[in-house]
Amino acid sequence: MIKDIYTGIAYSKRYLISYFSIHNENFRKQVNITRSQATYQKYEAIRKHLVDFLQSTKGIEDIPLYKVNHQFICEFEIYLRTVSGCNHNSTAKFMQLFKRIIILALKNGIIKNDPFQEYQIKLKQTNRTFLTMDEVKSIMKQELPYERLELVRDLFLFAIFTGIAFVDVKNLRKKHLHTAVDGHQWIRIERWKTKEMSNIRLFDIPTKLIEKYSDSKRETLFPMLSNQKVNQYLKEIAETCGIKKRVTYHCGRHTMATTIALSNGMPMESLAKLLGHKNVRTTQLYARITDTKLNADMESLEEKLADFQL
Repeated sequence: MIKDIYTGIAYSKRYLISYFSIHNENFRKQVNITRSQATYQKYEAIRKHLVDFLQSTKGIEDIPLYKVNHQFICEFEIYLRTVSGCNHNSTAKFMQLFKRIIILALKNGIIKNDPFQEYQIKLKQTNRTFLTMDEVKSIMKQELPYERLELVRDLFLFAIFTGIAFVDVKNLRKKHLHTAVDGHQWIRIERWKTKEMSNIRLFDIPTKLIEKYSDSKRETLFPMLSNQKVNQYLKEIAETCGIKKRVTYHCGRHTMATTIALSNGMPMESLAKLLGHKNVRTTQLYARITDTKLNADMESLEEKLADFQL
């Protein structure tokens, strides 16, 4: 104990950056086991922001956890918005991660009071990009000059007609394909992000795409590129098709929810099961009612109200 106190080990856990570093290192060891690389990178990003904040505004490298108070938190939020140039939602997400570290220190008895108790910041709802059916058709019919673009187009179409997230497509194996008693083929896979089971009945298009890329020598159903490369090539494809929207692979998931499913009458509860969401509220963030669906619903309602006349 005396040695630990002398070398500073006993106190390292009582300082913000040191405690953050210990947490992140333990988190890193669990990446690809129970934790994701993306979340680890977010924790590292907020730790680096805190390091820069302390050095530039306080002239120090670390600060005792008990000195992290409401004023410190508010000043750090302002720093993220101004110096770091983070938008509202990025700032909110960083502050949420920061709060998790403080709560952990609180639970471990390192601090006695929660400095976030009087602090609030909420995410703003954003408009999630999705494609219309005409835009989907234009991507399907577009002649592409390179095999890499054709592969990415096919992966994107697979997302549009299944709603599977990129990380789950990377994990897709033949063992995830199941044939029901009625002959229909299904994908059953536990989502990496939520650990919820996602059940997807395959339409004709994704079935043909699986057959197109079938290779007994490859473990995965599809040859995969990095998410960064896929999004880079999707931008190129969108420009070729004259689509002005910011098209990413995740846009395919939104398109499935909005254009393919809800616009054609799929109940929200069924869509939540398909997407592998834990609750319907998450699904509601993905899915929006399009003008076409709203107009069709209003026409149906107008027909039912036809007997009411002034």
